Amino acid sequence: MDEFFIYDRAITEEEVRDFYNSYHRSRLFPSPENKSNATDKLNPQQLNFYPNPTTGLIQISNKIDVNGSLITVNDIQGKNIYTTIPQTNSIQLPSSTPAGTYIIRLQTKDKKIYTGKVMLKN
Repeated sequence: MDEFFIYDRAITEEEVRDFYNSYHRSRLFPSPENKSNATDKLNPQQLNFYPNPTTGLIQISNKIDVNGSLITVNDIQGKNIYTTIPQTNSIQLPSSTPAGTYIIRLQTKDKKIYTGKVMLKN
């Protein structure tokens, strides 16, 4: 184990799933969801972006039509830090965002979900 987190609240099932999927463990330890034809909501796809770590500007490298998509950025406690509906494949986190680890979740117009973990440095 290389990370340990303590929460002062109950985290949601979605937050647990997003955090779990941000580590790519599903490829090493497939779950029944991954072996079946599960919906994208239960089995989010990996969101690829660069640079990581970043100073705030994030470029999405997946070939995804982001127009009309919803992007949320949560800290590791599940608190929403930033939400946007992007017009391009890049987002700029607010300069007031402290350094740390964040979970990015992108939901497309057709309800496909992509998640990834980003490290923000100052």
